[in-house]
Formats: sequence, C-alpha cells, structure tokens
Amino acid sequence: MAGTAAVVTAITAAAGAGTAVYQANQAAKDRDDAKDRLREQRNREAAILEDEADKLKSKQRAAYAASGVVVDQDSPLAVIEQSQKDAAEQRDAVLKGYDYKASDLSKEASRARTSGYATAAGTLLTGVGDYAANPYTTNPFT
Repeated sequence: MAGTAAVVTAITAAAGAGTAVYQANQAAKDRDDAKDRLREQRNREAAILEDEADKLKSKQRAAYAASGVVVDQDSPLAVIEQSQKDAAEQRDAVLKGYDYKASDLSKEASRARTSGYATAAGTLLTGVGDYAANPYTTNPFT
C-alpha cells in the first residue's frame, strides 16, 4: 500500500512539473506573439512617419517654388533640411520606444520560462522529498 502511495506521489509530482513547464512555455509564447504584433505596429508607424516627412518636404518645396524662391540654395534649403532632420529624430524616438517595449517582452518571456522550470524542479523535488520522508515507503520499482 505504501508503495502505491509513493507511485501516486511520483506521478503527481511529474504531472505538476509538466503542467508548470507547459504554462511557462505558453506564457513565453504569448509574450513572443505580443512582441511580433508590436514589431508590426512599429513598422507601420515608421512608414507613416516617413510618409509624413516626405509630404512635408514636398509642401515646403512647392510653397517656396510658388513664391519664386530658389529652393536648392540658401535659407529655404536649410529650412527643408532641418525639417527632415527633425522628422528623422522624431521617427527614431518613436521607434526606440517600440524597441524598448519589445525588449521588455523578450525579458518577460525569458523570466516566464525560467519560472516554469524552477516550479517544475521544485514540484519534482517535493515529490521526491515526500517519498523519502515516508518511513513506510518501499521501493515500488523492485
């Protein structure tokens, strides 16, 4: 009878460990999926910001040309170049924010996996400890 209890304890511990690993892997997968969605959103945002910068440049050139100003030299060119530089800095700042979020999700996924493995190991060790602590235990495998 004690041998049966030990087998049940071992099976329960193994099942608990397997569940912990599965849940950890699922949590990590969820974070990886979120990171993929974030990457797609980042790329869409980058395309929008680049398109807006190009439109601004075109509007500026058209406005200067309509007023008779030569765009390829002097102050008008400096204004256009500064606007493009500002737009690029804004885009880079937005994209860096997405990169930080993606990095955080990667770290969370890694922590979830590690936590699951630690939980699994703890569950198995508890099962082994329960088995060893029972003075009436016999080896069910002999």
